Amino acid sequence: MRSLFPALFAAVVFATGCPSPKAGPTEPGGVKGDEPPKVAQVMLLSDVNGKPGNEVAKFDYRQQTQHFRALLDKPVKDATGTWVFTAKSTSAGSNKPIQSLQGKLDGSDVVAEITLKNPWPVGTYHVDILIDGRTIHGFDYEVTGEKSAIVFLGHSLAADAGSGLPGPPVKVLKKSDKHIFIQVTTKGIDTTEPEVIWRLYKVDNGKDIELGNTVQPRMKLQDSVLKVEFTYASDWAPGKYRTDIMFNGQKVHAIEFQIR
Repeated sequence: MRSLFPALFAAVVFATGCPSPKAGPTEPGGVKGDEPPKVAQVMLLSDVNGKPGNEVAKFDYRQQTQHFRALLDKPVKDATGTWVFTAKSTSAGSNKPIQSLQGKLDGSDVVAEITLKNPWPVGTYHVDILIDGRTIHGFDYEVTGEKSAIVFLGHSLAADAGSGLPGPPVKVLKKSDKHIFIQVTTKGIDTTEPEVIWRLYKVDNGKDIELGNTVQPRMKLQDSVLKVEFTYASDWAPGKYRTDIMFNGQKVHAIEFQIR
């Protein structure tokens, strides 16, 4: 995948450092005592006109400025704080360094922010927090919410290879194939984790007879391969079959196939 981060992150701006008004006395030149502080809590904050707002569990990709707040278990004075941001697994690439920021810290309340003029690539990001060159905490966070049209490409059929796993692709399934496997390749992205349901029908003289359905665990979709297995205790009735793929209760794709 072609990396988009060099262009996307050219306009990233960072800020850090927020002294706590309740900070206790510290020893000069860094942290209190020999041991570095620990991060007691990390918060992701919404953006309200460029200012940090309420705490959020994850960032929406349209939130251009991401705000962070870390609470230390003891105050620091004249320490050097560093936030190192990495795109861990995103739609624009994985394990890509984004930027790091250094600044002087005083107190036990530390903040940082990143601003991107474009929508953020969705996925998982990682942040390391360092005090005086020592890593004191690392955490992941998510950017989500993006949704584009999902295009369904080719599909394949397979029977049980004898080990509970799909065998080679076939054009037509046999009535004695107790386990049948269907997979379809998609193009597009939907990080809202839609509910995906596969409904299986026997098509008999123009009538659809539903035989069952399978609900898949919710997951983010990004150029995904969707897979399903259907099992029938006895021989299948020869004829025409169809499986409908539903996203959040809406039919989005259908696959027709024959069993002989």
